[in-house]
Amino acid sequence: MRRDTTWIIGGIGLILSGALGLVGAGSVGLAGSGVLAIVQNVAFAASVLLLAVGMTRADSVVARRPSGVVALALLALWPFAAEGAAAALGSVQPNGGEAWTVLGYASILVPTAAGLLAAVAILRAGTVPDPWRWAPVWVLALQVGVWVLTQALAVALGADVLSISGVFVLLGAIAYLAGTVGLGVLAVILGSRRRAATVEVFRSS
Repeated sequence: MRRDTTWIIGGIGLILSGALGLVGAGSVGLAGSGVLAIVQNVAFAASVLLLAVGMTRADSVVARRPSGVVALALLALWPFAAEGAAAALGSVQPNGGEAWTVLGYASILVPTAAGLLAAVAILRAGTVPDPWRWAPVWVLALQVGVWVLTQALAVALGADVLSISGVFVLLGAIAYLAGTVGLGVLAVILGSRRRAATVEVFRSS
């Protein structure tokens, strides 16, 4: 039943992370928002690392294959690295500069590349049952699609893009929640189903 525990705890952590991130987005600049962001990042990192490693090899969503574990670890720890880099740059180049541009591109490319590698690793590991092992691929496709759409709208509308800023916020929230709450709920459901099946087999024996 360890896989059940791994997936249920990991899923709950992702759901919590998504909820905290949504609350934090609406409380930027308010007292306690910084602490909330830290708790959200910790919940996300801990959940992803738990799902990556598992309590045993069989519990891991990537079967503890090195490439998958590394990809998920990078995805889990990137928010801390990005915030640390931003804090360091803020003290050196508070008014922006090339380093900020590089960090901006890295904040897009690194999580996307790590997410793609992790999604492929989950797909190939076969630990997550069909068709749900495709879920990370679907989520990544949604997130990339949302990013491409928002960039296209920004270019097409120019200065008028501010008139649909609410649409951008909504699309961003959907993409974010799909990768946290969505995958978290799926992990909890799959873990609960496996636990129920295990208990039923035990009873019938």
